[in-house]
Amino acid sequence: MLRRHLHALASVALAVVLVMTAACSQRRNMVLVAWHTLDGAREQALLKLVDEYNATNTSGSFVVPERKTLSVQHNALLRSRTGAALPALLLVQPMQAAIYHQQSLLAPLDRFMAEPSSGWLASDTSDLFPFVLEAGRTAQGNVIGVPMGGRTRILFYNQDRLDQVDAASTNPMRTFSWQSFSDVCSQVTDRTRGNFCFSVPVDFQTLADWVLSNGGRMVSADYTQLQISDARTIAAMTQILSYLQTGQAYPSPSTDEARQQLALGQSTFAFGWTDEIPAYQEAIRNGENFAWNVAALPQASLEITASTGTSTTPGAPDAVSFEAPLWVMPNSNDTQEAAAWAFMKWLLNTPQTAEWARNTGELPARRSAIAQLATLSGEDATASAAFATAVSVTAPIAQPLPLVGGWRCAQDSITTGLREIFENRPITDTLQNVQISAQPELVLDCTLR
Repeated sequence: MLRRHLHALASVALAVVLVMTAACSQRRNMVLVAWHTLDGAREQALLKLVDEYNATNTSGSFVVPERKTLSVQHNALLRSRTGAALPALLLVQPMQAAIYHQQSLLAPLDRFMAEPSSGWLASDTSDLFPFVLEAGRTAQGNVIGVPMGGRTRILFYNQDRLDQVDAASTNPMRTFSWQSFSDVCSQVTDRTRGNFCFSVPVDFQTLADWVLSNGGRMVSADYTQLQISDARTIAAMTQILSYLQTGQAYPSPSTDEARQQLALGQSTFAFGWTDEIPAYQEAIRNGENFAWNVAALPQASLEITASTGTSTTPGAPDAVSFEAPLWVMPNSNDTQEAAAWAFMKWLLNTPQTAEWARNTGELPARRSAIAQLATLSGEDATASAAFATAVSVTAPIAQPLPLVGGWRCAQDSITTGLREIFENRPITDTLQNVQISAQPELVLDCTLR
């Protein structure tokens, strides 16, 4: 806390000095205030990057980061319909970006991305992971934000146990279809020893994981319609229940408990986030201390029929959930917007995005950064190797959150529906009721809920 205040004071003081120097030299220097809600390691990583940018850029702009509470940040944006008294940059959640976009408060980034002299070249767009270009894309097709890091869903597993049931496997980076995952679950479940396959947290994310990895989506491409009661969602929910009914999986009240069950050798798999790798490493070390690894969630596109050798789900895309705040810029003048874009672009260059990933455990924005992830800050070789694997297998198929203002409210409604299904309510009827109740919530502002 003290370092953050001292950093802010020092940044402002230096900015004043720069502006005074600029006045004397007739050169215009621009102070770019950047609001964010980060704390802990993420805030420290951002402050370090900002210091690097201010020390090395020659554009004459100077970035001053300011941490704001979510409510202060959000209320300030909604009070200003003209962009007056707003910062040059904001780091916000996608649902906030959606609300601000609806209010016409944000400058589209497409023209900066396409600018021949200062935008992204073809070599950049091929190096950037797809989520960078899609996370801030509106239903109309224009881009209003770019992600800062982010995290994806990942499958943690007990490698020692899998080696026991699949001794012929020599590939430490396992991939699973839903069928092969089911086969492994049957092999590792041993009720007499209290061993089961995985835990099922009773929340929105569980259903989202299974829907996405079965080729479905929770909301339509134009962000206007929930798809909670469609065939793929019902099939995914049915699939989850089948594991519970056979005793291969058990409901878990929290993700922490699911992690602990894996660490103690009770379960073989756990569904988690890429930035939880250090927490899993510590829990396993303090638990049974077995060899472990990570993989992508099972994917429908890997389902192959033995008789024909063709996909049973033609065209079903691989996808995993992805979460990340977005850098956006409130409307201002061309000069300030161009300077704000220069900072955004710099953050997503290979050295900077690799540094962010190492210090935060979040994904880098570029494929070329993977080679620089040999050491995850503060972690040992096992966790670092798992992180590099996680990035490799999930970043190319990361599916960003929809730009929907009411997405958090919809998530809460879906979680409630899941709990009802786990209490033996009918799947189809319950999901249809969730669809009806949650659909109107998409247009709400659920930022502060």
